[in-house]
Amino acid sequence: MNIICIVTDSARNFSTGGLDDRDRPVYYDSLENEFCSFNHAVTSAPSSVMSGSTMLTGLSSYFIGRNYDDFRFEKGVFTTLPDILQEQGYETKGIFVAREMRDKIAPFIGHVEKKYWPKNLKHADKMWGNDEANQVLEGYLQHRNNKDEDPLFLMVWNNIRHDDHISENLQDLEEILKKYDYWDNSIIIFTADHGYPHPRRGFTPEGLKRDGLTHDLILSDDNILIPLLIKAPGIKASSIDEIVGTVDFFPTIMDYLGINPDIKNCNKLPGLSLKPLLEGSTEKDPYVNRYMRCDSRFIGQSDRGTAIRSRNFKYVYFHDSKVEEFYDLNNDPGEDENLYCEDFSNKVFKVHKQWFEYEESTALKFQQDYATSKLEKKLFNEFNNKKIILFSTYERSMNNTIVELLSNNLSANIIFCCGSFSTEIHKFSVNNFSYIKEKDTLQIKKYIKQGAKVMFLRSGTNIDEERELLTFLKDNKLSVDTVLDMNFSTKSEVKWNIKRVWRALLSRKSQIISEPAVLLTYGKQLINLLMKSRR
Repeated sequence: MNIICIVTDSARNFSTGGLDDRDRPVYYDSLENEFCSFNHAVTSAPSSVMSGSTMLTGLSSYFIGRNYDDFRFEKGVFTTLPDILQEQGYETKGIFVAREMRDKIAPFIGHVEKKYWPKNLKHADKMWGNDEANQVLEGYLQHRNNKDEDPLFLMVWNNIRHDDHISENLQDLEEILKKYDYWDNSIIIFTADHGYPHPRRGFTPEGLKRDGLTHDLILSDDNILIPLLIKAPGIKASSIDEIVGTVDFFPTIMDYLGINPDIKNCNKLPGLSLKPLLEGSTEKDPYVNRYMRCDSRFIGQSDRGTAIRSRNFKYVYFHDSKVEEFYDLNNDPGEDENLYCEDFSNKVFKVHKQWFEYEESTALKFQQDYATSKLEKKLFNEFNNKKIILFSTYERSMNNTIVELLSNNLSANIIFCCGSFSTEIHKFSVNNFSYIKEKDTLQIKKYIKQGAKVMFLRSGTNIDEERELLTFLKDNKLSVDTVLDMNFSTKSEVKWNIKRVWRALLSRKSQIISEPAVLLTYGKQLINLLMKSRR
């Protein structure tokens, strides 16, 4: 069975009557006789890259990375939907109008080859037109030779902004799929990565720029509720009121293919299969009282906010300012009245906050476990039974986790030195751990003279602290034996990624010849990886 996912960037799940160009496409109304329409679908993030990562992994986006620069689906850690589908014999391809998505998401799916593009189309273009994306689609489907042998997973990512003809473009896309027999024998998903704030809020694109904001910071319903329409062979059209989200894409597709998502390297998925709802099941218990999480940033980024959305209520927490909000969506659908106050004791509020705190602790634990597992592997392979001096620019909680791991699992003498701005970590009563002040140069040099190795744990977020620490090491002629960055990438892992990028380059030789900008994209990745390998 073919699987075709059409994502429209910045499309609301409702219409404002033409007040701006981010309305729900009128085209969706024409699908009501064939598709199941979900009325309360929540994106994992009001951001293209973050919501796309959830669609392709089934994981809430805050698990995936700590910033956009280090965003990746790492081999052996995150299993992607294309990974699994390729194992099942699928051909996987993506068509993306935005260059950011072509750079960050498309490589994990597979680009439609350059030979199917219109001659004037360039990879370097910041934004393609939707009609151009349709031309790429038709060129590809028209000449696809293995159509009868390999099923197809196709993601088409168009854009509603600045396009008064989005509905016509979507209609043309439908006609292309019908023309090449991909409409009736496929699972077809129409959705959006996120919505857009209602014009009444004053959040026009120009206004956001003027105020130094971006749409992906805003967690109001008009920005995080998305259209979602699904058609699959054998299902009847219906309107579904249960709350669902982009976290449900992955398990739904797995369910239709009869694949257990709990396969090797596939983390426990937070979503549910929507197949029972699509097939009209009367058993609604798993879908009742659900809480959907939406994050405005990855963990580690500033201005991060989190929304916990249930069917009738929403809790919002801003991590930097510690501001809290709570809305009764039944009585206040426009989210005009924040009910939260310091002595707020509402039971429903408490449940939402508790759910958020649990989710947040789970996410942080995942990040810590992920990082420390890499650290453990690195230390066991290279530094077991040796004396190690650790410098760290991590936050206190992470440093404590690291010390616990090392002191309990490593046969080595650990001498821990925090960075200059770090809060002094708790001391652990263990035999192989000691603490010295980072400015005790004589003691540090003494340990080094005795054969101790110096390791620098780099968080990547405390830039000023990192600069001061490195200056201190340089001024005192203290050499660093190894550096592990915020994602604990080791040289072997960096080398693997270099090979991956190199193989991607070789596989796209014909595309590079006709479109040199593709070489620049991968060349930049190679340069960054090579610089990482030298650190």
